Amino acid sequence: MNLSISSPITKTIMLTEKVPGTYVWMCKWGNYNGDSRALTKEQLSLTQGRELMPPAPQDLFIEFTKPIYSQLTNRLSSFYNSYK
Repeated sequence: MNLSISSPITKTIMLTEKVPGTYVWMCKWGNYNGDSRALTKEQLSLTQGRELMPPAPQDLFIEFTKPIYSQLTNRLSSFYNSYK
């Protein structure tokens, strides 16, 4: 997201910043045929899980925008607090 603050009087740009955001959804699971004693505890626990459906697009969007919103509100507060 691009953040840009301009002066309403002079029309000059007072601040411009890029606000990054990422969200990675991950589901780990595994399938194993063989002697379970050959697996570590972590590997064995993966084989006991199952594939999950990804979250709905709206839920992914919300998770993606949470850190952007937080960064944006903090930056705006910081910027405008300097004018008090």
